[in-house]
Amino acid sequence: MATAAETVRLAAQDSTAANVVGPAKSVRKDCAPPATLTGLLVILLVGLLVRALLWSWFAGIEIHDDERDYDALAVSLALDNCYRLQGQTTSIRPPLYPFAVSLVYRVVGVDEPTDLARARHIVRALQAVLSLATVCVVYRLGIDLFDGRVGLWAAAIICFYPSLMAYNNLILTEVLFTFWLTLAVWLAVKYLKCGDWRWAPATGAVIGLGSLARSALWMFPPVLGLFWLVLGPGGLRSRLAGPVLMIGSFAVVIGPWAVRNTRLESTFITIDSMGGRNIMMGNYEYTPLWRAWDAISIGGEQAWYRVLARRYENFRDLTQGQRDKLAMREGVRFVLANPGLTARRDAVKFFNFWQLEREVVAAAGRGLFGDLPTVVVLLITLLVFGSYALLLVGAIIGAIAAPPSDWRAHLMCALVIAFLCALHTVVFAHSRYHLPLVPILACYAAQALVARREIWARRRRRLWVAVVVVGVFVAGWLFEIAYVDFDKFAEILRST
Repeated sequence: MATAAETVRLAAQDSTAANVVGPAKSVRKDCAPPATLTGLLVILLVGLLVRALLWSWFAGIEIHDDERDYDALAVSLALDNCYRLQGQTTSIRPPLYPFAVSLVYRVVGVDEPTDLARARHIVRALQAVLSLATVCVVYRLGIDLFDGRVGLWAAAIICFYPSLMAYNNLILTEVLFTFWLTLAVWLAVKYLKCGDWRWAPATGAVIGLGSLARSALWMFPPVLGLFWLVLGPGGLRSRLAGPVLMIGSFAVVIGPWAVRNTRLESTFITIDSMGGRNIMMGNYEYTPLWRAWDAISIGGEQAWYRVLARRYENFRDLTQGQRDKLAMREGVRFVLANPGLTARRDAVKFFNFWQLEREVVAAAGRGLFGDLPTVVVLLITLLVFGSYALLLVGAIIGAIAAPPSDWRAHLMCALVIAFLCALHTVVFAHSRYHLPLVPILACYAAQALVARREIWARRRRRLWVAVVVVGVFVAGWLFEIAYVDFDKFAEILRST
C-alpha cells in the first residue's frame, strides 16, 4: 500500500508539471494526463487485490435483513421469470438490482443450496468489479470538476473507502445505485461544460436506470430540468432542448415498469410501492425521535399498517400500491397537523443522514461477518468512523473554501447532494443512505487535499465558514456517541 500511495503522489506531481508545460506540449484540463492514468492503473490493481481478499473472506457468509428480499426476488425471476415475493406478484422493491442478480442465478443455477451460495458469491465478485468502474467514473468526474490531480486522489479515496468495500459483498443495491448515480452526475457535468445536446438524453437514461435500482432518484429529473432551464449552456432553445431530451429519455427507461406497476396495483406507481409507507413510518404518532428509521421494526397495534387498518375499514381489501398511497396521505396529514414536532424530527433526521456510518460496524458486532474478536470489531469501528469523518471534513472544506471554477457544475453537484439529503430528511434518514453520495464527496475532499496549502495560505472567510460547518457536524457525532448510543459504545469498550 505504501508503494501504491507513493506512485499516486508522484503521478500527481507529474500531472502538475504536464499542465504547466509550453503550448506545444500542454494538456487540456479536462483530459487525463498520462501520468495520472498510470496512477489510476496502480489504484485499480491494488483495489482489485484488496477486493479479492475481502471477497474470499465473505465466502459462505449468510445473507440477512434486506438482502433476503432481493435474493428472493432474484430467485423468483431465475426460476419462474416472475417478480414475486413470498409467492405474491409485487412492486414492493425496485426491479433492476434483482433482475441483474437473477442473470447470474440463471447461469449458475439456484436449485440446490450449494448452487445458490456459489451464485451469491459470484454476484459479490461482479459487484467488486462494478465498484472499480465507479472508481474510473469518479476519476473522470474529478478531472472535469477540478483537474487530473484531484481526479486521481478522488479515485484513490473511493477505491479504498471501507464502508463501500464492505457493501461490495452484500446483496444490496448500494453498489449498482452508486455507479448509476455517479455516472449520471458526470454526464450532467459534461453537458454543462460543453453544451452538447447528446449528453442530455444520456443523463436522463442513466437517471432512469438509477431510479430502477433505487426509487429515491425518480423525482430528480424535473429538479435537474429546471436547473438546466435556468442555468444551462447556450441560448433559450438549447436550454429548453436539454431538459426535454433528458426527461424524455428518463421516461422511456422507467415507462414500461411504471405501466406494469400501475396495472398491478390499480393505482399510479412509478418504481415501487414503498414510498408512502416510508413517509408515514417517518411521520406518524409512533415514530421514534432519535431513530426514525427504526419505525420499520414497530409491531403490534402501533405498526403503521395496524394504524391504517383501524382508521379505514376497507384497508385489507386494498392492493399494496393503494395501501401505500393511503399511508402517504396519512403521513402528509400528520406533518401538516404537527409542524413543531415535524421540525424537531426533521432536524434529528438530517443529522441521522450524515451520522457516523454504523451499518458495517453494527453488522460486525452482531456477528454477521463471522465470529470476530471484539478487538477486531473495535478496529473496524475506528477505521469506518475515522475514514468517514476525514472524508466529510475534507469535502466540506473543499466545497466551501476551494470550489470548482465552473460554478454551475459546482451548484449542480450541491443540488444532487441537497436533493437526496432533503428527501431522506422528510422520510426517515439513515447513514446508509448517504453512501451513494460518497463519490461526489470524494472529489471535494480530494480538492481540499490537493489545494491544502493554498487554502491555508489565504485563510479567507470561506475557510472559517467551512470550519463552522465542520464544527456543527462534529458536535452532532459527539452527541450521538455521548447521548444517543452511549450504552452501545460503552459495551464494546467494556468487552474489549
